[in-house]
Amino acid sequence: NFNRKPKTFMDLIAPKLGLPNIKISKKKKKNCSTSKVFCAKHDQSLFSIIDQTAFEDTIDQIFQYSYRAFSKEYSAVIKEKKLYESFPIHKKIDVSLIDLKVSDIENSKQKFDDAYLKKEFDIFESFYHKLPYEVNLAVSTCYNPPMDFEGNKLVNLYSRDEKRTPQIFLNVFPENGKTVILFSFFRDDKRLFKNYFNY
Repeated sequence: NFNRKPKTFMDLIAPKLGLPNIKISKKKKKNCSTSKVFCAKHDQSLFSIIDQTAFEDTIDQIFQYSYRAFSKEYSAVIKEKKLYESFPIHKKIDVSLIDLKVSDIENSKQKFDDAYLKKEFDIFESFYHKLPYEVNLAVSTCYNPPMDFEGNKLVNLYSRDEKRTPQIFLNVFPENGKTVILFSFFRDDKRLFKNYFNY
């Protein structure tokens, strides 16, 4: 009904595309920075070290920060695939890129699972920087850089020939009057990221 003014952009396009009616509402900052990938019990058991102790750049902490960043992205990618498949128009959409993302992230998940089950947490290279003040935000994510800062290609994100697209795990969090900016990645990818981090 175009006679009434839509409340949101989704109110306008959702009926035309056959999308579910998505409601947008305000959230408190604390709720926005809290990821609900795991139930409270498993979240506490998986991330107890980083939740209960100050950052000291230990092997266990690097693993848990990396795993938290990865788990959020893993959950988002799986939900994205399911969402596309649920759309009435999904057959018209090229889902090959989503399939590539799922394949990449499943391969990374296997590395995390193996390390966790074997208690072999020393599988990362990491770098961190501390700002001398607290910023009012928290970040926990991972990304796949296609090139380094000099424009050199690291990997073809759209190639099915790549065994696995390397990921960088990024965590930013305020703590004790400072802000920690933490980068980590699988040690197997050290050669690829040598120029990216300039080490």
